[in-house]
Amino acid sequence: MKISRSTFLILLILFITILAILSLTFIAGMLLNRASNELTFPSSNVEYTKWQLPDGAKTRFGKGAINDIKFSPDGTRFAVATTIGVWMYDAKTGNEISLLEGDRNNILHIAFSSDGNTLKGVNHNYGYVKVMHWNTTTGKHLSSIQDTENGKLLYTSDFSENGMRLAGIKVRNYNEVDLWTIGDTTIPMTISSIRMESESKIEPVIALSSDGRYLATTMSEKDNNPIQVWNADTGELLNILNGNSHRIEHLAFSPDVTTLASGDSYHIKLWDIQSNMSRVIYKSSYSSSWALTFSPNGKLIASGDDDGNVRICDVNGEKQGLHSFLRQYQQKSSLKGHKNEVSALAFSPDNKILISGSEDGTIRGSDVISRNQLFVIPGHSMEIEGVAELLEENNLISLHRSERQLLRWDINTGHQLSGTYFSGKSPEALSHDGKTLMIEAWFTFNKNKFKLWSIPKRKIQAVLKGHNYESSANPDFVFSPDGKRLASADFYDLNGNILMWDIDNPRRSFFQTIFFRPKSINLTRTLSGHTDKVNSMVFSPNGKMLASSGYDKKLCLWNVQTGENIFMQADHGVSGNSLVFSHDSKVLASGSYTRIVLWDTTTGLQINKTKGPDAVNILQFSPDNKILLSGTYTHGTIQLFDAQSLQLMSTHQGHSDGVVKLLFLSDRKSLVSASEDGTMLLWDWEKISQE
Repeated sequence: MKISRSTFLILLILFITILAILSLTFIAGMLLNRASNELTFPSSNVEYTKWQLPDGAKTRFGKGAINDIKFSPDGTRFAVATTIGVWMYDAKTGNEISLLEGDRNNILHIAFSSDGNTLKGVNHNYGYVKVMHWNTTTGKHLSSIQDTENGKLLYTSDFSENGMRLAGIKVRNYNEVDLWTIGDTTIPMTISSIRMESESKIEPVIALSSDGRYLATTMSEKDNNPIQVWNADTGELLNILNGNSHRIEHLAFSPDVTTLASGDSYHIKLWDIQSNMSRVIYKSSYSSSWALTFSPNGKLIASGDDDGNVRICDVNGEKQGLHSFLRQYQQKSSLKGHKNEVSALAFSPDNKILISGSEDGTIRGSDVISRNQLFVIPGHSMEIEGVAELLEENNLISLHRSERQLLRWDINTGHQLSGTYFSGKSPEALSHDGKTLMIEAWFTFNKNKFKLWSIPKRKIQAVLKGHNYESSANPDFVFSPDGKRLASADFYDLNGNILMWDIDNPRRSFFQTIFFRPKSINLTRTLSGHTDKVNSMVFSPNGKMLASSGYDKKLCLWNVQTGENIFMQADHGVSGNSLVFSHDSKVLASGSYTRIVLWDTTTGLQINKTKGPDAVNILQFSPDNKILLSGTYTHGTIQLFDAQSLQLMSTHQGHSDGVVKLLFLSDRKSLVSASEDGTMLLWDWEKISQE
């Protein structure tokens, strides 16, 4: 049979197209399989992991998430405000100097006194603004001033460089700014309010000038995002800066308060606040600006974006070549190294050093002129969502889902050893042995976006099939203790279905073998019984049962081998924030905001219950099953209960935010608590269990 020329060309084009698609699929798969970066860090010779520990704790892992960075006036030190307090560092070496004492609950902003001898810090503790004073030489807490009359959660806030004024916008009240004028301990704080000209439909951004006299606020209107400039002393509206087509994400005043910098997803602009004139000093296709700061001499401006890049621009630079055509000023330098969003920046008083803090958990010091990196400080991690012990290495590994990273810690010293940072995918759940990770791939050609990642090999080892989760799905995954099974439940599934996979025997098809694709794991079974969203799941230690609870107030116990429902409590009076089995799998504990309940896993009968513990976030049995531990939501405490009577034995305060994980190490003598404040504590179990 003769093939015409046109038919041949069509077939050839079709063949080339198919080959190109297969090649792109292969390349994308290979890139996805290796899309992670790993950084290693040298151990510090400073024993900062032992500083300011609560009674009964042996080591702290992590330093808390970064909120603010400021240099001392003489430039020899810089302070970092974090979720667990204020750290002081040497500006030349990056070595830890101190962790300031006293109230250390989520310090949002800091400011040095003009002589550098004292430091002010602001936190927002349980709805009330509190200002603390420290001696920077001794680290001693000197005093505190608290506003006890205007308690409402703040959406955003800013602190003047001189520490005399705080501005804040309250949640659900985006068109009003409260201003706290702060004196010393003998002068109470005074509060005034500025009501914006129009109602903002999105959360505004605010900035105070260094002397606290001027306030800038953003608004959101149709096709316009104006900036309003106010006299903070009188509340008078001084000017409205128009011409922003994109939502502004950050604002910063120049040191002489004549210029205001604004950053959005595409531009960094400088505004003359008197004339309403603006000029673009940086322009890109897309790069959100999450941090902006001027150098003390006002000649440079640094910006940090959500890709981890730091750019330094000359404020008075000349437009040359392509930059002139684009109507922007020439970029002076670019600093790379961060693996995640840059959240804080600070220039040294002599304009020579730039400190950058990132959500990747590192602080980097860089020489502004040479662009050389002077030091890297690890350990400032954010919320922890998983933790496991690596037995062979005597390490801990922590999962930070929102920041797409895994961090490794030395159990003996508490120092961070390394970090693995993911791109194009997010880590979702960590196996009990710390060797396997469930990840969600962002760019796939089909619905099989959930994959098992081998942590030691740093590559995908299998793909989950049969889940049929849409792009909007937000499933939670839990591994069985032996690592042989995996269960998931989607937060948006109002039917409350639980999907189960047997993951210890993945298979590879001929196509997967040819194209070096990972093995597949097919869905084993679906557990149906809930009538609303499932909010908690846990496997029994013997691997034979799965417990689940949901918004339907049902508590279910399942046989994981057959999928049969062992028992169901239709209205057990507990919303089930947390579930845990005793180590012999005979007792199931469920915890909520109001109570803890114990259940017999054989009969399904209630053994005991108690009312009145702090809101339960996580539960864990002691190795001998005699004590039930509860990690709380709000106060960052650990409560110990007698596992039979449920009588409260003791309470241990150590974290500044909710406790999310409790893990006993293999020695049965050490307890690890992980928190939303970004830190872990290693407790002496024998000591705290006897108190």
